[in-house]
Amino acid sequence: MAAANPAESLRDEASCSICLDYFIDPVTIDCGHNFCRSCITQTWERSETDFPCPQCRKTFQQKNLRPNRQLANMVEIAKKLSECSVRLKEENLCEKHEEKLKLFCEDDQRAICVVCDRSRDHRSHTVTPIEEAVQEYKEKLKIHLETLRKDLEDLLKFKSTEEKKAEELKSETEIRRQKAEYEFAELHQLLDKEKQIFLLSLEEEEKKILQRMRENMTQLEQQSFALKQLISEIEEKSQQPANELLKDVKDALSRWQKMKFLEQEVVSTDLKMGLELSYPQQLKTLITKFRGQATFMNGLSPPIKNMFENPVIDRPTKIKAKENQEKQRNEDQKHRLLNEPNHLLETRGRKRERKRGRYSQERARPLGPRRLAINVDRLDTLNMIAFTAFAILDLWVPLSVLNPSLLLLC
Repeated sequence: MAAANPAESLRDEASCSICLDYFIDPVTIDCGHNFCRSCITQTWERSETDFPCPQCRKTFQQKNLRPNRQLANMVEIAKKLSECSVRLKEENLCEKHEEKLKLFCEDDQRAICVVCDRSRDHRSHTVTPIEEAVQEYKEKLKIHLETLRKDLEDLLKFKSTEEKKAEELKSETEIRRQKAEYEFAELHQLLDKEKQIFLLSLEEEEKKILQRMRENMTQLEQQSFALKQLISEIEEKSQQPANELLKDVKDALSRWQKMKFLEQEVVSTDLKMGLELSYPQQLKTLITKFRGQATFMNGLSPPIKNMFENPVIDRPTKIKAKENQEKQRNEDQKHRLLNEPNHLLETRGRKRERKRGRYSQERARPLGPRRLAINVDRLDTLNMIAFTAFAILDLWVPLSVLNPSLLLLC
């Protein structure tokens, strides 16, 4: 590869590090660095005691500016060389021999003249006419450009598909959210807290998937931008003049061909958390056994509060009949005692025997209203205990969906 252009190296040495242009009235400070007089003066005008060098940061106590005449002369020479170099480039002439650039050196990747071709530097190199080299590299650029455009088209198509999947994911999530609302609305008030936990978990699942998809979209955007930038760079390269186009074109092509893009990641939109309520087999067995013992009315479909019978509410006719029977028995006994002729002549022993017989008879009689009400209250208490136990079992189902380890407690 050819060495750097001496004219460009000279321009760098003749430029001020502050204004980045050719030196104007160059001066040298105590550390040996050179600057334009106006540039260093403007830089130091805010300092009163310490005056740092803008290049090496060394500080000085005084402003000591020494004019550099030799550097000023070198700047003038550099300007003239730069103007000459610009003229040669505009006329497409060799800077060394001032001959027309008609050939292209494949080894050095630059245009050369006929004299350069015969020189020792290029004698063993592969040299072709510049028109043929331009045509050859244009074909290579065209093929590479078509490949990149196809890659961009596939990338944009994939991006569109992912965006559509994201919308479908949102729609499916909304449908499942509504279904969850409906399912949990039928449960007891105790399930409200569990419902919120479930919906929050589902929402977090959606956010995680959408976050991964957004990250994937960002990566796709970056790759799209890189491809567009590469296409623009190649298009710009294709439109350059012959000598500019062929300059470093082989290295550029090699660099472009080595560029690798990450394989597009397909983000799964499958929701891991199911919304269907299903009883495990072990829990089904417990529920069936409990239903047989508690004698449910209509299973789980009606409200849970109606699944137990209340003897006072659900069988009023039967209880009323027992009360009427007890009342009639008391009336008969009263009537018999009032109409018995010898009841005043009974001895004290006979009275005690009658009392004992009446006590035994009362023990054999059905429960009175008061004792029946007490037993009904006890039955209600047992029913409430059974109701609570089954409500816990029924609550276990959605909890087991959220945390399967709870089934071990069954």
